[in-house]
Amino acid sequence: MQMIFGPKDDGSPGDYVCLDCGYVFTQGPEAWAKLPGSWSCPPCGSVKRRFKKVPKGSASGKVEAPKKKGFFG
Repeated sequence: MQMIFGPKDDGSPGDYVCLDCGYVFTQGPEAWAKLPGSWSCPPCGSVKRRFKKVPKGSASGKVEAPKKKGFFG
């Protein structure tokens, strides 16, 4: 199940970075836990499990427009 939902958050301070576009969610673990499972990344639409927790302030927050991929990559 961890593969589907990602690792359990320990509640320590941190930011959450979208692995697809680099968007940084900076509102903390309490706000992250309150987001519904249907929540998606504002810039690119990736699902919540595509985010990785990083130490607070370590992510740049620079977001580039997602690159559209063709059918074959």
